[in-house]
Amino acid sequence: MHADLIAIRAGLAHLQSASVRIIDCHHVGLSSSESLAKISAMADEWKQPFQKEYTERSVSQAFDKLLGLRTDVELAARKGTWKTG
Repeated sequence: MHADLIAIRAGLAHLQSASVRIIDCHHVGLSSSESLAKISAMADEWKQPFQKEYTERSVSQAFDKLLGLRTDVELAARKGTWKTG
């Protein structure tokens, strides 16, 4: 999880330095036009420990979302699939 968060934040920093504002986030279950500010906020939410009761399903879903977020950020950073406006 720590490595995923580092990769997400590095990708976000790269996108921000390229003046990117919107990326496709369909792997995490969001739209193809999500603001970088929203994605940054999602990543920041992972700093907090789980506030819910641990179940195999809830943990699995949470990690699936984290991996989806990492996939979307890395794809956008690699492919240039973003909008600056």
